[in-house]
Amino acid sequence: MSGENRRSLKKIQTVYEKKCRTVSDINRLLPALKDYSEGCGHITELGVREVTSTWAFLAAGPDRLVCYDIIYHPNIEEAKQAASEAGIDFEFRKADVLDSAIEETDLLFCDTFHHYYQLLSELRLHSGRVGKYIIMHDTTTYGRKNEVLAEDCVETFRKMGKDMTGYETQEKSGLMRAIRDFLRENRHWKKEKRIFKNNGLTVLSRSRNIPRCR
Repeated sequence: MSGENRRSLKKIQTVYEKKCRTVSDINRLLPALKDYSEGCGHITELGVREVTSTWAFLAAGPDRLVCYDIIYHPNIEEAKQAASEAGIDFEFRKADVLDSAIEETDLLFCDTFHHYYQLLSELRLHSGRVGKYIIMHDTTTYGRKNEVLAEDCVETFRKMGKDMTGYETQEKSGLMRAIRDFLRENRHWKKEKRIFKNNGLTVLSRSRNIPRCR
């Protein structure tokens, strides 16, 4: 890494440390996100929101970071510029993650709509392309119940013509139930860590002897 890129990475570190100090629904979990991201060359973030967790991934200095959200937030431009200056290949995709095919990645972060059907669908669809970790936020707050869909998301889904049947008819509730059902279906993934503070974080790790799908 060039001297200029190292200086730019220091800029990312400064913003990251500020995000850690600024009270939010995830600030106390940012160090854990950064720790798991260290050594991950490719990171995929599902659910960017106001662009907070993104800085933890940038601070780990990956080669490539791809972020998805159905809503564009202008804060993404600062992250995009900082990544460019630090030599990090950064891409934001405004898209429904259930209608997207992610690239092969070392770490997948899930923080979209906190509903049993949504998370289980994300895990089933994308886990085969994840090499090391899957990390999920809000597994304490929505561990046993589903999130009520925010009005802005409802409007966005309607404009996208999204089929809401699975959300409306699904009897099972909560992110932890989705994780348990996924793990029963996929023995090569295991629950590595669960953190309860700041709405909760759950980490899954992949068995090293199971290849990713291509």
